[in-house]
Amino acid sequence: MKNKIIHLIRHAKSDWNYPGLRDHDRPLNLRGRKNAPDMAQRLLKSYGCVDAVLCSDAKRTQETMSFFRDAGCFTNDSIQLHSALYHARHSVIEQTIQTLSNEIDSVIVFGHNPGISELTSIWSQSSMHMPTCSIASFEFFGDDWQLLSPQTVRLIHFDYPKNTYA
Repeated sequence: MKNKIIHLIRHAKSDWNYPGLRDHDRPLNLRGRKNAPDMAQRLLKSYGCVDAVLCSDAKRTQETMSFFRDAGCFTNDSIQLHSALYHARHSVIEQTIQTLSNEIDSVIVFGHNPGISELTSIWSQSSMHMPTCSIASFEFFGDDWQLLSPQTVRLIHFDYPKNTYA
């Protein structure tokens, strides 16, 4: 049995300079557009390509995702947009991962706080804050995504844009 890999990624820094814009439609700011390609390269160097992508349908998560796609972390046909992942609680994120086909061995989830930090904390069994564009990678000890739980995962990697040791 081959263990599966899950990368939880919080969207890159968003732009708050448009006061009338709906939260769902906020784009990335300059720092976010700089950090996302760098983090994509780090992920690709450490883990290579993934089989599937689950992404909130918000503009800033899709923009973040596009930098990872452009870096070669995955292909367009592996992307699934989910409106339920927009500001989703940790339980919704976990349930969405559990719907994956068991043929998939690796996945990236692009989401938002507080849900991404909540899930990372629960799965790592420690209080973890996910800064913008951070990546928490977990190994899932199973071959059936429906069995995914805090008891079946282990944190194997954590990285964020200001990490000088990456």
